[in-house]
Amino acid sequence: MQKLLLLLLATYLVCSSCSKYKDDSQRRKFVSMMLDSSFIIGEDPKAVVTYADPSEENPAGFPTLLVSGFSYNKLYYTFSITSTDSLLHPGTYVSGMSGNALTLLDSSSHILSANADQGAFSLTILSVKDSTVQGEFTATLVNETSGESHQLQRGAFRTNFSRQ
Repeated sequence: MQKLLLLLLATYLVCSSCSKYKDDSQRRKFVSMMLDSSFIIGEDPKAVVTYADPSEENPAGFPTLLVSGFSYNKLYYTFSITSTDSLLHPGTYVSGMSGNALTLLDSSSHILSANADQGAFSLTILSVKDSTVQGEFTATLVNETSGESHQLQRGAFRTNFSRQ
């Protein structure tokens, strides 16, 4: 009888722990990318979406998503995109559109960026659900001091955003 009870308890624990991991994988917040030949990974990026003020007589601007954080190797990253209508929605946003940019700052204070003036940046929002946004991105970044180009590939992110 004790063996049967222990077997049932062990089965319950295994089943309940498996479902927890499945749920955690959907809530995990991260940014990952490959810069030239180096992988960059960061956990828990911060994000905010700024909306136009509808109480104004002529509300200016569209929603802007700003994501920022640090990678494990202390690289600071920030990217922003501005929607083309009143909602943040799935779609592709490129650096040629005003307000869309990606900037990396390493521990040696080298600034690599892509925006409307230099480099190229493309971010695709795959999903927006409640306050979670998920997407992928690529870029050709330009070192603002030396002018060197750097390739960023396989960028991906998932994070929760607050609203302002």
